[in-house]
Amino acid sequence: MSFNTDNSVDIGTFCGSSSAWWANPSELIVLSGDSGAGKSAFMQNLMVHCGLKTAYYQMEMGEELDRLRFNKMYFKKDDEELKEFFSSMSRDEMIESQKVFDNIYFKSASPNIHKIKQEVSLFEPKLIVIDTMDMIQSRAYNRLDQQREVVVSLKKLAIELNTIVVAIAHKNKSASDTNSEYYNNDNNAISGDGSIFQKADKVLFITTPKGQSSRERKVISSKNRNEGLLNEDMIFIGEKMVYIPKEEY
Repeated sequence: MSFNTDNSVDIGTFCGSSSAWWANPSELIVLSGDSGAGKSAFMQNLMVHCGLKTAYYQMEMGEELDRLRFNKMYFKKDDEELKEFFSSMSRDEMIESQKVFDNIYFKSASPNIHKIKQEVSLFEPKLIVIDTMDMIQSRAYNRLDQQREVVVSLKKLAIELNTIVVAIAHKNKSASDTNSEYYNNDNNAISGDGSIFQKADKVLFITTPKGQSSRERKVISSKNRNEGLLNEDMIFIGEKMVYIPKEEY
């Protein structure tokens, strides 16, 4: 039986692996990692790379700043280079340059978990990105119940819309401190009671093996129901918001 990958995302080759590591429709992928590792930037790079129609819920910065980040990574320019690049364009050229992002539906307001399906129904995305999970509103009263409701609802959303859902989640503070004896990238590293790890089909961690000041990053999978494990070295060029496989640097 052949495997149709038209609406799947090969995260493995994006990271520099010689083997595919697929994110598939109906799956919930949780992306976590060390504090300051560039989790959002990693996901933004992947969104541009895969080219799928995407609904992007980004609740930690406004759309204007978000678009600046996308432009920096797509054109591979820092702030000054990007400013000079756009200053040489006419208004029509500027408008044309932004069409590359037409397949991304930007949403900067915190959504209600029960209304996301209604919001994206007209756009019909093949990929939904939630950045971050703890910013989503739910009807539950305490934090742990909210977390459980959100993760169960996101998995249900992936199945009902037959789309990929990627949710960014924070690590526990001690598990994120590379100098701590409690540092880890296991099922107990994600903040909460373990429900996120249990409900996710796949879990990825972005780590900083040499600290935040270094460009070096490692992408590690700690759970995968259908694929092998992923463990790849990447480089994060922060001033341009670009992720590339280490071997290409």
